[in-house]
Amino acid sequence: MANLYKGVVFVDNTKLFYLGMQNVHTINMFDAQAWYVRDIIMGRIDVPDRDVRMADVEDRQTRADDIKDDHDAIVCMHV
Repeated sequence: MANLYKGVVFVDNTKLFYLGMQNVHTINMFDAQAWYVRDIIMGRIDVPDRDVRMADVEDRQTRADDIKDDHDAIVCMHV
C-alpha cells in the first residue's frame, strides 16, 4: 500500500500500476481496480500531481494504522 495512489498507481511512476488487493475479504475489488486503471490509461481519469498522490498515500496509511478489526479493515481500504 505504501507509495500507491488509490492503492494502485505508483506515486513516482504514474505509468506503473499494481493490481490485486492484498486482502482476501474483498475479492470483488479486483474488477474495480482494473476498471479504474483502464480509465486512467484511456485518459478518462486524470492522475493528480505528486503532492496530491502522496497525501492520499499518507491518509490511507493513517487509516490503516487505526484498524481494530476486520470491519475496520474493509472500510479503511475502500474509502
